[in-house]
Amino acid sequence: MQKSILITGASSGIGFYLAKQLSQSGQYKVFAGIRKSADEKKMRDLGIKNLFPIQIDVQDPETISNCATILKSENLYALVNNAGIAVAAPLEFIPIKEFQEQFDVNVFGLLRVTQACLPLLRETRGRIINIGSISGKITTPLIGAYAASKHAVEAMSDALRRELRTSGILVSLIEPGMVKTEIWDKSKDRAFKLVEKIPKHAQEIYRPMIEKLVENLDARLPVASESKDVYAVVKHALESKSPSSRYLVGKDAKIANALRILPDKWIDALIAKSGAAR
Repeated sequence: MQKSILITGASSGIGFYLAKQLSQSGQYKVFAGIRKSADEKKMRDLGIKNLFPIQIDVQDPETISNCATILKSENLYALVNNAGIAVAAPLEFIPIKEFQEQFDVNVFGLLRVTQACLPLLRETRGRIINIGSISGKITTPLIGAYAASKHAVEAMSDALRRELRTSGILVSLIEPGMVKTEIWDKSKDRAFKLVEKIPKHAQEIYRPMIEKLVENLDARLPVASESKDVYAVVKHALESKSPSSRYLVGKDAKIANALRILPDKWIDALIAKSGAAR
């Protein structure tokens, strides 16, 4: 029987690429999590016989339950928790509602889907692959909310891996640096809209920092990793007899990870020198 995979957040970016490539490989039956009917049409128009769009919103328990019901007869082998958003704003003025939404999608959403799928994964002794970020290990100014959510994903991945050790379910965490996807454009737009909502004196304090952040993102984008780089490690995590617990993706992620051995004051100085903290 063909193995099935559920990928959340497959409407665009990394999730869409993973769904397309894994289904085209012919090895898997891929259930690509989407929220809108327009996204379903986009996927069906690809004409890939092993690709099946499935309605799932990680913030909506009802769609998650319906999805799990459909997958009961599908020999679910792997769950790829990819759905996520990035909120960029200074922690001093970020609206609590925005901070809560960051966690509701990236953290609580991941847990909701994982809890719904675990009974199915126990039957197949399958795999869980969480798409995290190097920001879960080292953060820069203005992405505190996003980094905090990805730090939580780090801890949850560790806990799941250890809790499921005797069940035969393997858990891997993917830690990309910057990847060329739509999430960065969405984040920049959202950041500037948030700045417009905060008090004028706060705008005077943080606007230069936000503009510098956007400038740095634009400068890094041409040398950022691509979705195919994430696909390569996800495929290894799916198929290796002994997958890694963590996979770093991209030169920037590897450099940032290496910097963690330095004293905090040194890291702070390096980030400030880069312009990210000005």
